[in-house]
Amino acid sequence: MSDQRNDMAKKPAREFLQLENEKLKNKLRQKSASLKLMKRDLEIEESLEKMRKTAMSMKNHDDLQGICVVLFDELKKFGFRDLRNTQVIITHDDNETFTDFDYSDYAGGSKTLVSYSSHIKTSEFIKIMKV
Repeated sequence: MSDQRNDMAKKPAREFLQLENEKLKNKLRQKSASLKLMKRDLEIEESLEKMRKTAMSMKNHDDLQGICVVLFDELKKFGFRDLRNTQVIITHDDNETFTDFDYSDYAGGSKTLVSYSSHIKTSEFIKIMKV
């Protein structure tokens, strides 16, 4: 009879320990998720800092090409795939043109002066961009 009492006394203790174990596992999962978010935030901040550093080292507008390169590389690090290119557009409304700086791993970098009226899609692009 005393063995039965011992088994009955052990059962609530075991259930209590299982509940406590489950609570601890949940807390650990929450902390792990929180740490993953913090790590991601730090990775984003590091990428932004690379962009800032590149921008702050610019001496003239042709250095915008470097921003396109860094942006392309940083986007790839964050899992963006099948990127066509990155680009920076500088509009020149006085003569209705824009300078396009772009970069891709496939074509490298380029700088192109484009007329707003060079193509209907270009005109639409400029209108959308200026909204």
